[in-house]
Amino acid sequence: MKQTNFEPSKIISWVFIVCFCLANLYFGFMSGQTALTDPDTCWLVALGQHIIKIGSLPPVDPFSWTLTSELSDHQPYIAYQWLSAAIFAAINKVGGAAALLYFTALTIVVSFVMVPLAAAKLLRISPILVAMAASLAISAGSFHFPCRPEIFSYLLLSILIAALVKVSENNGQSKLPYYAYGLISAMYFAIWANLHTGFVLGLIILAITSLLIPRVPLLAAFLGGLLGSLLTPYSVKLWQYLPHLFFSQANKYNQELFPLTAYELLSFDFLAFDFIGLVLIAGLATDVVVQIKHKLKHQKFSRETYNHLPWLIIALISFLAACQSRRLVPFAALMAMGFVYQFLLTHRQRFSRWNLPAINSRYYLVPLLLATLGVHTAISIFHATLPNSTFGFIAPKEALALIAKARPAGRLLNDPQYGDLLVLAEGEKAQVFIDTRFDVYGDKITLDFWQMANCRGPWQKLLEQYQIAWVFFPTRAPLATRLSHDAAWQTLFKDENAVILVKR
Repeated sequence: MKQTNFEPSKIISWVFIVCFCLANLYFGFMSGQTALTDPDTCWLVALGQHIIKIGSLPPVDPFSWTLTSELSDHQPYIAYQWLSAAIFAAINKVGGAAALLYFTALTIVVSFVMVPLAAAKLLRISPILVAMAASLAISAGSFHFPCRPEIFSYLLLSILIAALVKVSENNGQSKLPYYAYGLISAMYFAIWANLHTGFVLGLIILAITSLLIPRVPLLAAFLGGLLGSLLTPYSVKLWQYLPHLFFSQANKYNQELFPLTAYELLSFDFLAFDFIGLVLIAGLATDVVVQIKHKLKHQKFSRETYNHLPWLIIALISFLAACQSRRLVPFAALMAMGFVYQFLLTHRQRFSRWNLPAINSRYYLVPLLLATLGVHTAISIFHATLPNSTFGFIAPKEALALIAKARPAGRLLNDPQYGDLLVLAEGEKAQVFIDTRFDVYGDKITLDFWQMANCRGPWQKLLEQYQIAWVFFPTRAPLATRLSHDAAWQTLFKDENAVILVKR
């Protein structure tokens, strides 16, 4: 009688593969419901439509009256995400909101799943272990995957990390000359800089790896990328604008930039992110113990530890930064993949003894197909619109229809998210006070808006100063409640979602 060897690792691996496939199906379904719930997509599509219409970048903001008024601080107008906006507008024109949902979900799956699987094949490491890490990464970032330019940075960052690990695999030895790395990097970052400001993270990674991993190709790639980032319509002005974008006082009112609280870190939404942090801390502790043992035995620094130490440092710094700004959580999850690649590469022989099942590369497209099916299922159940309404945000369609039909005269003061909707619906005619591009409006307008909207400080004086003639806010907004009981203001429209008040 033939004896059958029981291999728990294979059974666990195949169970994981099934769960992995179901997870991609579920992610596609959830993405089909949530990717368009952020009103930011509205102004992005509107900006792209405007750029395509005029055939150039606008010298001033076309959608707001405040940015061209005497009350603004008249900072330079930099449409730094212009290429992303044009791409979104073109996709929306061809296939509408449904096409945007497919594009967003598939771009994210390629970034977090397909690129890691391709990296596993390229580096000859276990695809099962890489798929496990990729599942953790996409789960960690799934709380914040809207249809916005970040998705391009996810993709380009994921490719960059895998490429850097491959370049440093053979001690920097390559058939390509060093200047070729600079040229390739220059073209890569030229595209990235026109899509999203996440290119700065790519340059930071190149800088750290070129310092900690003495490989000349990495230094050449960093210099090339730095030069490539200047190949935008704004050139040096884009870099001059970045400090304002990253360190604006108005950022303290942006919930996406808030730190993660202890309560949130213990919630279900951030369990995958917590696990990534624990793995990184365990990796650091292990490296410290290994080095202490080598020191006690008077041995040299462990080469195995040195190979993945730069990626461990990058991943840990990214994790801590994400704790301080939740928008960085998906980026931190991708950064951790660099540590995973290098760790599996360094210990490739040890993991080969586990006898994990191999996955034929022809099946690497399965996650993409399952995510597509998930989006299709979501769209068939929930009608795709821009934006999609949720329990937290319901688009005031009746109020928007009234404004389109008979817009009140004079200057408008509006809720930022309602401003996004007006910009998409009215285009250049929107002439909003503000929308969710807080960095574009600057600290003065944003902080003045906050005082008026929340009836704080000299809010009544500010209403007079800006010569506000009508307001458009959610029904329960503090300003709407106050003005509803003010005899100087008349209610033009009101339902459970929005109110329009006109000064008598």
